[in-house]
Amino acid sequence: MSYIQTTDTLELQVNYTGKIFGKNAKIINIMGRRTGFSTTTDFCDITNYLGTAVQNLTPVSTATQYYLYSLSSNDGDFVGSGVRTIEVVGLDASGNEKIQTFSMNGSNSVSIGTGWSAINYMEAVTVGSGGVAGGNITIASVTGAPNTNGGTTVCMINAGGNKSLSSSFKVPSNYIAYLIDWSISAQGGATQDARLRIDKNTKDNSLNSGVFHFFDKKFISSGSIFLSNRIFEKIPSNGTVKFSTIASSGTNTNTVEVNYRLLLIQN
Repeated sequence: MSYIQTTDTLELQVNYTGKIFGKNAKIINIMGRRTGFSTTTDFCDITNYLGTAVQNLTPVSTATQYYLYSLSSNDGDFVGSGVRTIEVVGLDASGNEKIQTFSMNGSNSVSIGTGWSAINYMEAVTVGSGGVAGGNITIASVTGAPNTNGGTTVCMINAGGNKSLSSSFKVPSNYIAYLIDWSISAQGGATQDARLRIDKNTKDNSLNSGVFHFFDKKFISSGSIFLSNRIFEKIPSNGTVKFSTIASSGTNTNTVEVNYRLLLIQN
């Protein structure tokens, strides 16, 4: 087999065959969004469930019971016009990929259980006539409407959307991952000093859990968009990739969005 020469042919090969270099593989797309920032001097993680009071992503614990909840009664199984069922994609206590589907019950909390060591994203599986979430849909460690600035929410789909926007992804223990590309945009007036961050050692790409080194950066002005040409940055098994930024203004009129694609190859 010849080596892949472009990201376009790589994506076509993996999506068509489910393999690369003879190994099982898949490509996933991760998005992140943040409006409002808790500081203008330190890095804030880019995720849609944090506002102007909290700086970093909320850690996920295997011992914690988590719940799905919507601010709208339209997000309910069978009868709702919004999201009816949700697929949650994360890792179990051993670091293996864990994928489960849950039925929404509107503004009544639905348990998704314990044993989650990471929640990478969630997305709608079935929807009603509206096609999107009627209200903000959250996964949190409390029942009822969570305080997104209180450190209890770990994932969220915005009202009017159908997929979470957390910008972080933890690689399953039986995979390695490579960053194919990433982009970032800013709106609302603030400049954004953004960083691609991975918890690995620079010298040999080995896992350094929880220590998020910088691996790419971009300073952008409001109203602009940037596409990085940094490709095939390795993320080791059980490593996490995320994006953080320093905004020139913390008000909730300022927004930053990121998008990236990962190539996951099974060990």
